[in-house]
Amino acid sequence: LDTYLPQALSGFIGTAGAVAALFWYNWKVAAAAILTLTMIGLITAAVAIKTAKLNRRINHRLEHEASVLNGRSAPSLHRHMEVLRRLRNTRSDAETVIFAGGWTMIAGLLFVSIFLAAEPGVTAGQIFAILSYVLAISDGFATLPPMIERRVERSPVPLALGVAGLGGVAGLGGFLVARRLGRNEV
Repeated sequence: LDTYLPQALSGFIGTAGAVAALFWYNWKVAAAAILTLTMIGLITAAVAIKTAKLNRRINHRLEHEASVLNGRSAPSLHRHMEVLRRLRNTRSDAETVIFAGGWTMIAGLLFVSIFLAAEPGVTAGQIFAILSYVLAISDGFATLPPMIERRVERSPVPLALGVAGLGGVAGLGGFLVARRLGRNEV
């Protein structure tokens, strides 16, 4: 929590400020930025849900790893490791979609911004400012996928242990939220 919150706030405030500044310079570029960020958000949300499900399956496998090792059966161990490898690769592929899709859209926004900003009467300084704010948006986006990845990978552990940097309160809160959502894995 002490790492995620400052990064999330910094990224959000920086991105919101950049979009607000873009409205000052060119409303078309600002609208394109909002559309781009919305698409990135939708892709990220969809893939994060898939990643969370994969991570739950990986954690389930890891919880049973000791029993597989105690069984001392080579075929069972091979099958366990193979499934674990496939799950991790699938999770990595899903996270790659967030990175590649997001950066492709940010690059597209940069090119669209150049096109939209090049209007008669616009000075080179204004175009530079517009592109600087678009790059500020990309800087805010750069913090998003790693934060989601760390949050999704670590979320079941604090819920199960009743910690998360806030003692038992966070664990209890997470337990209550999970129960409210109908998730019984905690």
